[in-house]
Amino acid sequence: MKYCFYFFITIIFYSCNGQHTYNVLTNVNDTLKEQKNNTSSLINIKPDTSKDLDDDSDISIVPFNIDYDIFKQPILLLDDPFNLDSALKGLFPGHYYKFPLPVDKTDTITLEAWSCAASHPEQFNGWDSGDIQMFPLKDSNETRFVDTLQYIDDDGEKNIFISFSTTAFTTDFIGVGRFTGAILGLAQFTYENNKWCLKTFSPAIGYYGAFQTIPKIHLLKLGKNNYGCYIENSNGPAGGPFYSDDYVFGIVNNKIKVLLTILGAAKSQGDSFTEWDSRFLHKKNDSLNIFPELQVEIKGTDTQRKKIDDYDDITTDLPSTVKQIVNPKSNFSFTILTSYKYIDGAYKFENQEIKTKNIK
Repeated sequence: MKYCFYFFITIIFYSCNGQHTYNVLTNVNDTLKEQKNNTSSLINIKPDTSKDLDDDSDISIVPFNIDYDIFKQPILLLDDPFNLDSALKGLFPGHYYKFPLPVDKTDTITLEAWSCAASHPEQFNGWDSGDIQMFPLKDSNETRFVDTLQYIDDDGEKNIFISFSTTAFTTDFIGVGRFTGAILGLAQFTYENNKWCLKTFSPAIGYYGAFQTIPKIHLLKLGKNNYGCYIENSNGPAGGPFYSDDYVFGIVNNKIKVLLTILGAAKSQGDSFTEWDSRFLHKKNDSLNIFPELQVEIKGTDTQRKKIDDYDDITTDLPSTVKQIVNPKSNFSFTILTSYKYIDGAYKFENQEIKTKNIK
């Protein structure tokens, strides 16, 4: 038995050139007939949606070709309560699918499948500088909702940050590759006049994560009535240790962009020689500024040096600024306080203070 999905969606976008209306996906089987000569754009997989795993059922994911200009200046109003599916459909107007995860039907997959044949892709670096990722792909983009942050700003207004991940079509909808991430997209909505109004949207900010998934976003108050978010981009070998880089995102000129990158912000698990973590701070007298000085405090410990003979090897697994000042034969704790000043749309390094303390 073939599985058919019927979705009737009308998505309205506006741009500086006027109003654009798209009727997205009627009958998937009809679309398959229309695209029978374009088999390269179809992904057929066998779902585990029945007890008979040997039947010939399949799900065909068909991308819907869109114009990249859709992403430039969209206007989107959503009813209350906020609906994640409506946001996904409105911001990435491809073919919408919702069905049980083929390998675990207790979970549900929700995605937009789309292509962008006439686009000029942007390049993003992965974990390795030679690992180039493109957005959008011309023939097979799969976008999913990842996370939301709901908060009330200083004026008492309700807001939502929502994050999305975009990848090439995944196999069996399961992410693969420890160092294979996804493209992060972010949008912000504000509740106005009984509607959720899209304030800003960036479909592609960077390439982060592992196993084709994106880290969760965390809320960060940057200044007076100025909110952003950040991710902890963590990776490492099986069993650890895991190292994390922090990426801070904020709204500048109505666009969400990367404001600060903190490499080596944390280390956890694996060997117990060294561990550290970070947090964000503000000076008290800067509370009235929109972009006050931002401080990042990293605290860590090294507690097993006396049991190891090769001290030099251990000191290589520390933040670089700490390695230069520690006694390699002593157990110690350390604190790194780094200040950043907001200049021309990003945070720039201002000064740094490092403290260490020997411990028994």
